[in-house]
Amino acid sequence: MLEALFTQSPIGLHLFDTNLRVLRVNTATPFMRNVSPHELRGRRVRDVYRLVDEDAEALLREVLDTGIPVLRHMARVHVEEGEPQERTFEVNALRLEDPQGKVLGVAVTAVDVTERERAHARTKLLEAVRGNVGRTMDPAVTGEELAATLVPAFADIAIVEVVHSVIRGDDPPLAPLPTGTLVMRTAFRSARPRPPQAHPVGEVRRLAGSCPA
Repeated sequence: MLEALFTQSPIGLHLFDTNLRVLRVNTATPFMRNVSPHELRGRRVRDVYRLVDEDAEALLREVLDTGIPVLRHMARVHVEEGEPQERTFEVNALRLEDPQGKVLGVAVTAVDVTERERAHARTKLLEAVRGNVGRTMDPAVTGEELAATLVPAFADIAIVEVVHSVIRGDDPPLAPLPTGTLVMRTAFRSARPRPPQAHPVGEVRRLAGSCPA
């Protein structure tokens, strides 16, 4: 049954010793199907699992030292399936002990929840836009409301440009917008202090190519 668990489970299963070296991983998860377990055995956790914004070894070391499990922890991880990409995993980590209380290592389960978290992010974004954007009929004000809602909660940068004739009160044209359409930049917001801008707010320019919306 243990052999079947480590070769058939769709959930990531990982065992580490007290030095946080890989003892065993299952090979059924999508991101482990092209990896030989023998290549990973004995390697340090930091050499195998590349977390984006935290130290995987520090996370598991705390579990090993304190015995306090990590439950439903969200971790962003770089994976190398085909093209390198970033995925989100829900991680649980538990210290393992023998019947006499001797610490054996750490067991970790990891479930890929990337699509679920993306769906949650889209829902949160729509709710935020509905609550904060469109409280006036002024398209310039609406653009600024949209940029302020998106940055920094959902994006690092937001640029809003409106067809210039709409600013003057005309009806919006049908999409796609043709090349040469005049647009005005009505809002710019960045999470970085004093970021460079190709076009300042208020500038009117012509589209260099067609635009879908």
